[in-house]
Amino acid sequence: MIWLIVILIILDAANDALYDRGNKFASGIVDMAYLVVMIFGVVLLSDVWTFILIYFLLRFAVFDLFYNMIRRLPIFYIGTTKPYDILIRKLFNENAIHFLFITKLMALVSAVAIIIR
Repeated sequence: MIWLIVILIILDAANDALYDRGNKFASGIVDMAYLVVMIFGVVLLSDVWTFILIYFLLRFAVFDLFYNMIRRLPIFYIGTTKPYDILIRKLFNENAIHFLFITKLMALVSAVAIIIR
C-alpha cells in the first residue's frame, strides 16, 4: 500500500509543478497516470478508509517537498497565493517554516505508525 501512496503523491506534485512551469501537455499525461493509479489503488485495497487516511497524512507531509523540487523552488518554500499558505505566513511570520516542518513531521510519523501497526 505504501508504494501506491508514494507514487500518487509524486504524480500529484509533478502534475501541479509541470502545469505551473507551463508544460500543460506533460501535466495532462501525468494527471491521467495519477487517476489510473488512484483507481487501481482503491480497487486493489479492501480497507479504503485506512488508505484514505494514510494518503491524506503522507500527502500533507511530502507533497510540498516534491512540488518544490520539481518546480525548482527552495525545498521549504511557502507560497503566497493559496489560502493555507497565506494563513500560515500571517500567523507564524518568520516561524512559518518551523511550524510547517513540525506539523509535516507529525503527519509523516502518524502515517508510518498506522502503516506498521
